Amino acid sequence: MTYSLLVLFSLSFLFSSNFKTWIDESSDIINDEKYLVTFTYYMSKSKNKIEKDRKKIVYYSINKDSSIFKLDNRIILSGKKSTTTISLGSEQIFKEDKDQDFEEFKNKILSIFKDDDYKIIKTSKVDYILSLNDYFLNLDISYYKSDSLKPTVDVSFFQNPYIIYVEDLIIADYDSIPYSNHMWSNYEIFNLSE
Repeated sequence: MTYSLLVLFSLSFLFSSNFKTWIDESSDIINDEKYLVTFTYYMSKSKNKIEKDRKKIVYYSINKDSSIFKLDNRIILSGKKSTTTISLGSEQIFKEDKDQDFEEFKNKILSIFKDDDYKIIKTSKVDYILSLNDYFLNLDISYYKSDSLKPTVDVSFFQNPYIIYVEDLIIADYDSIPYSNHMWSNYEIFNLSE
């Protein structure tokens, strides 16, 4: 078993892949610090995919320290030291200290594109295992590319106790952000960091 994994790992370096090209192209976008990431995700406690409770994520990186994160009916504005969560449903704003656990996890994933410190093992025509060298995180990735369409990237990984499934991952440039402070200027504000 160990020998076959070693051979598979070695062969994966011999052949350039479209997936590696996609990582390189996405790295160029992410290293500019102004990028958009969209995907749909869901979680399960078993390997059987459960298709309910899907959530659509839209993430705008504005610069190194600032971002906007849209999840369902919440918009999260993240600055250097604090986070503002805007609840569109309840028309409330919550200000609090930045979530360091989320930042650490985000930086782990971004290290794929920023540090180039990973290994890719091709397991089939469209499936890969991506392993980060500095973190214990293995990603199972499916990469589909047709000539006329943008690639489809699906990712799954284990984050105790869940398996997290990410579908239709897109990384791109953006021209503008569809949000403005006037949209929530009348909302009630709660400061949770005091």
